[in-house]
Amino acid sequence: MSPGHRHAEITANDHGPLVNVASWTLMCTSILFTSFRLISNTVLRGTFGKDDWIVVVATLLAAAQVVATSMMVSQGLGQHEPSLSTSQLDGYSKALLASSTLYIAALAFSRITLLFFVGRLISASQRTFRLVLRGTMIIMMLYMVC
Repeated sequence: MSPGHRHAEITANDHGPLVNVASWTLMCTSILFTSFRLISNTVLRGTFGKDDWIVVVATLLAAAQVVATSMMVSQGLGQHEPSLSTSQLDGYSKALLASSTLYIAALAFSRITLLFFVGRLISASQRTFRLVLRGTMIIMMLYMVC
């Protein structure tokens, strides 16, 4: 890419821009659907529930993960490894670690959101099912930390 040239080209030796297009397109879709969910819940219920706040956190973590993936592309993701410099490989490794960590956290929060949603659907009299839901949430939180 020449200086001042802002658009990346997809070549036989560099498929990184495809990763950027796919991840940013899906991130925008995710933000759009999260916004629809939050607006509809606010209109119908008038307030934000616990699951709404958790889905906001999950979406923010997913957005941060997409930024880390874009950093990986800028450091050589999509290119052949022998063509990368040592500093690019170092930057790629750091961005990979950040991206993987953020992915695990976003996935865990997304699953916890689903469990809160299911918990809202069941009646208060189903104590055993609620205990199973809480236990599953604890397991998901431990999964995220470990």
